[in-house]
Amino acid sequence: LHILEGVCLKYRYKLKKSHLQARNIENRKKLRFTLLKLPVLIIFFPVATVGLFLNTLAFFSPVLIRKALKVEFVGFYSSIQFAIGLISFPLFYSLQTALIATLFSLNALQIATLIVAHLATGYIAIKWHSLLKSIIAELTYYFMPDLKRRSLREIRARIHSISLKNFTYNQP
Repeated sequence: LHILEGVCLKYRYKLKKSHLQARNIENRKKLRFTLLKLPVLIIFFPVATVGLFLNTLAFFSPVLIRKALKVEFVGFYSSIQFAIGLISFPLFYSLQTALIATLFSLNALQIATLIVAHLATGYIAIKWHSLLKSIIAELTYYFMPDLKRRSLREIRARIHSISLKNFTYNQP
């Protein structure tokens, strides 16, 4: 198990250094499939920008508050951020909606539309950012020198072989 742990640490270090995730090594896609995603990224850029603008405080406040609280145990990050988000999302959406409604003298239908816009554009912004990261990682892996790519694949194969050897159970 110590050998497996060492190999996994090396693999994670190399992935992090290369700004990749394991799925980029395991699911090698052809360049044309990656390039087909670019028009989607370009088309949804304006909506994602609006979504980021409308949702910046709601999206980033849980992380900033968690950091301000100086939570030390990494395992609690998501739980604390979720709890903070349960309070901060409605709070920021309400304040922002009230501010925009007051500044632009919106009627009830426009306010309802704004609330839906907050949620919809926020969702699109998150998906857009995820797609952007995916495309960057796929292009990074595609244009990575062959030696580095081969090294990552070999480490991944070694992890797999050690796992199979050590964790294969004999059936009675």
